[in-house]
Amino acid sequence: MSVYAIIKLIIKICIGLAGIGFVFFTVKRMQGPGRVYRFASFGCFLAIALLFVAHFAVSVKQYSSVPPADYYQFEITSEDLHGMYWDVKISHDKGDDLSPQLSWNPIEGATCYAVYMIDPDGNNWIHMKTLTTETNLETGAVEDYIGPYPPSGSHRYFVYVFALREEKKPPKALNAPSSGIDEITSILNTGSDSDIGNVIAWGGVAGMYPVE
Repeated sequence: MSVYAIIKLIIKICIGLAGIGFVFFTVKRMQGPGRVYRFASFGCFLAIALLFVAHFAVSVKQYSSVPPADYYQFEITSEDLHGMYWDVKISHDKGDDLSPQLSWNPIEGATCYAVYMIDPDGNNWIHMKTLTTETNLETGAVEDYIGPYPPSGSHRYFVYVFALREEKKPPKALNAPSSGIDEITSILNTGSDSDIGNVIAWGGVAGMYPVE
C-alpha cells in the first residue's frame, strides 16, 4: 500500500469517528438543552467537512504525482537501433516483422514489465504491447508486434518499458491508434485496489524508420 493510500485510509477512519461523534452529540442536544453538546456537534460537523477537503487534496496530489511518460527513469538499450534508426528487419513493410531486441536493468520492487512501441507521428499507433518478467528480450521475442510501416516519410517509433508492482494486462489494442502514452501510463499506474502507484519507474528508447 502506498503512502497516499495509508493517508487516505487514516482520513476515512477519522471521518467515520467524526460522523459517530456528530450523531452522538446531536442526539444528546435533542434530549435536553446544553451548549456543550451544541458546540461539540458543530465541531464534529466542521471536522467532517475539513477531512473531506483533506481527502480530496491528497487524491489530487496522488494523481498529479506521476511525471510525464517522456521523463525516462531508467535506460533501455537495443541492438536493433543503429544510431537514430531502427534496423529494417523489425519493420512490417520491408523487413521480417521481428520485435526489436531490448535490454534494461532489473528494477527493485517490480514483479513484471509492460512494454510498448508507439508511433507518435501516426496517431500514436500501437505497434507492440506485452507483459514480461524478463529484462532482456531477444529480437523477435514478442508475439504481439506489428513492425513499422509508415505511409510516407520517416516516423519516430518509441519503445516504453514500465516496471510494475503488480501484474496488469496491457491496455489498448495492437495495430491501432491510441490517445498516447500518457493515457496508457495512467491506466497501468492504477493497481487492483484502484490505488495509484502501480508503476514504479519507466524507461524508453526511440528511433526512426525508414532511413531518410
